[in-house]
Amino acid sequence: MNKNFFVPYVGVSYAEVNYIKLMTPWGSIKLNKGFIEQVILSVAVVVLTVMLWRCSTRLNETLKKKNVMKETLEEEEEEEEEEEEEEEEMKNKTTSISIYLTDDLVTNMKKEQLKVQWTNMSLSMDLLTTSGGDPVKSLVISHLFQEITDVTWEVNNDTLTIILTKAQEIPWTSLNGAATKMEDHIEYDDAFYE
Repeated sequence: MNKNFFVPYVGVSYAEVNYIKLMTPWGSIKLNKGFIEQVILSVAVVVLTVMLWRCSTRLNETLKKKNVMKETLEEEEEEEEEEEEEEEEMKNKTTSISIYLTDDLVTNMKKEQLKVQWTNMSLSMDLLTTSGGDPVKSLVISHLFQEITDVTWEVNNDTLTIILTKAQEIPWTSLNGAATKMEDHIEYDDAFYE
């Protein structure tokens, strides 16, 4: 090893001594043991405090991110629930009723082949073979479930769609108005029970 190379070291001659000798290339320094212990303890406390502060900061940031993500997820779930409720309300509050009729005659149908007559509580329809010809299919509902305000129709391929516009947004359970108070229209034969 090189003679000019020197490594500093700490020397303690025996345990009861109140000082520590620090040997340097420029000479030796005597340091009070109590002072050195206080410095080491202070440095350890500062290092530990900084480490705990960093851990606390990271933990707080992580918790904030999780809270933000949780709030965002809850908001998305609430929005989805609201959309589902709105869709359910729209299903229950449809403004029109569609009646579908499938027939080969509908494919090349002319306007004159369909005769539709309606009032606010009734509907009758005749599908004719030709203009002024014989009826192929007929539909008569003398008493609708609820009032209607308009009747329109459209053709798509071989399907004729009759669209009844409802006067009120009330769910229909049937086209026939007799279904509103079905029990009033049922007649029982007493002889059947004897």
